[in-house]
Amino acid sequence: AYADLVARQLRVARPAVVMNCPYRWTPEDGQPDLIRQALGLAPDVAVALYQGQLITDRGIEQAMEAILEVPGAVLVLLGFGRLQPQLVARSQTEPWAGRVFVLPPVPPDALLAWTASADVSVMPIQATSVNHRYTTPQKLFESLAAGVPVVASDLPGMAEVVERTGAGALVDPGSPASIAAGI
Repeated sequence: AYADLVARQLRVARPAVVMNCPYRWTPEDGQPDLIRQALGLAPDVAVALYQGQLITDRGIEQAMEAILEVPGAVLVLLGFGRLQPQLVARSQTEPWAGRVFVLPPVPPDALLAWTASADVSVMPIQATSVNHRYTTPQKLFESLAAGVPVVASDLPGMAEVVERTGAGALVDPGSPASIAAGI
């Protein structure tokens, strides 16, 4: 989607797209369960994972509202950023206590194992800029590489990838109800 945007805005030939994403990953020792182990969650608790920067416009707040509508599931925020202290504090208060957890970032070489530990990856990035509308975030490709279905914003960048791969659900990123239905 970015290539088409560049071609239109700059009135140039569509530039080549170079993929920068991990290869499909298969765990050596069976399916990891790092998230449930780290949080002491029961095996039947569904894990919705947001991984990446803990900053505004990433749909974190909407995902936190959405998880309250999904019985038997928790939202795990894995990453760092300026919102981390605020999100940790919020996750310890009602109604999010026990439903939203914040974990620190993990080394890049461990990220796919942590991602594979989730039941679904959530990335409801908000359409607050041209960059966000056309983004194809690394977390999308990490989830695909780890074999984890995604719940992604129905925006031009991510929608094309999700639709072509059939790897998940597209949602209205501003609607917690839509995100919950996707989860």
